[in-house]
Amino acid sequence: MKTTRARKAPPTRLSGGELLDNAVWFIALLTLFVVPLIVTSSAYDSYRLPKEMFVRAAGTIMAALSLIRWLVHGPSPRWRPDHRWALAAVAVLWTVITALTARNRTLAGESVLWVAGCAVLFVVLDSGVAGRWWPLFYAVSLAAVCNALFCIFEVAGWTRGFGLTDGRVTGLLGNADDLGSYFVFVIVGALGVCLATRRRRVLHIAMTALLVVGLLMTQTIGSVAALFAALLAFALVMAGRRSLPIIGILVVAAALVIVFYQPLRGRIQRWIVASRSGRIDDLLSNRATPILAAWEMIKDHPLVGVGPAGYRFAYYDYKLRVEALHPTLGYAASRPNNFGDAHNDHLQTMAQTGVPGYALLLAAMAMVARRSFTRAGPGFEGKFRRLTSAPLVVAFAVTAMPQFPMELAGPMITLIAVATFCTAGVAADDASA
Repeated sequence: MKTTRARKAPPTRLSGGELLDNAVWFIALLTLFVVPLIVTSSAYDSYRLPKEMFVRAAGTIMAALSLIRWLVHGPSPRWRPDHRWALAAVAVLWTVITALTARNRTLAGESVLWVAGCAVLFVVLDSGVAGRWWPLFYAVSLAAVCNALFCIFEVAGWTRGFGLTDGRVTGLLGNADDLGSYFVFVIVGALGVCLATRRRRVLHIAMTALLVVGLLMTQTIGSVAALFAALLAFALVMAGRRSLPIIGILVVAAALVIVFYQPLRGRIQRWIVASRSGRIDDLLSNRATPILAAWEMIKDHPLVGVGPAGYRFAYYDYKLRVEALHPTLGYAASRPNNFGDAHNDHLQTMAQTGVPGYALLLAAMAMVARRSFTRAGPGFEGKFRRLTSAPLVVAFAVTAMPQFPMELAGPMITLIAVATFCTAGVAADDASA
């Protein structure tokens, strides 16, 4: 008896709108993977500038393709605007308003493009992550693994000294502090995955361990402190009142790292000496003047600040005021430097965009962190969101005290990606809870 084979249904052809949606998503993934690895031969800035320019260009292209999609094929079914999109739009709008009042509108205009590019990236990731969770996770984590491996090559001497500064690794970000904040955000996301699902857990644990080694090799105390604070937040979210033994173990582990890891121990000892002798600039790693200058800017311009990216333009005038108020800073080792950033994103955000700008930042942090204080949604994604949201915000808040990750392409887009994991689908989960 002759049997007939069932014919396979021909593959469904994608519509023009779906092709545009996929193109936008591909650009977003490409941005997350490529930006932390870009290094050019530019004589001006081989690391930070090309990364920022790539994000601006990618944001412009994604916005243009999305507009074409809307005009030609109508809105995408993946577009579900809610309070998250509204908050991103308000942040861009306030940046535009403060740019119009800025003293240097050229710098402010560049900053508007940067903020808009980050907002577009967040919206694209938020709208496209459904059903694409793992490709997004691996795009972020594999780029970080490449950086961690490059750090090991630097320490092993395989790069002939390239990428080492005062014994600290800089990876493909060009600065040990930049690399430290970048690693922290990826590690928090990787830890959340390890805790939320058993799927490929051995691989994920190995990746996380490699990233932690890379972080320690940067010798960035602020980032190590941020990771420790995030671990405490993980313990509190997971165990609640029963987290005290876990916290005790973490404190002992941190003490052992300080005792046996000489570079970190040496830097802490120098801090202790500086605090006892009253050398505020040494205590703040030669950053006292820029930090105090940001505070003076806030006092002068509490509503709209000095304008986006205006800190670097206004710094020198405020530097002179700070040195007049604190005469010992006139003899600081960093006195000849003209700082472009305050090395404190909390103060710099307020100095550049006023108190309302910082209020928007706090609102964004609360929007991400709140998921840790609600019931977990369905699947491992819901568990990941509950476990990781608060630790990610804690890590950012601590990292932003001695550093400026919001001004740096590598750390910022990685933070956006992990924050997307923590916020995407919140409304749906709440409805089903």
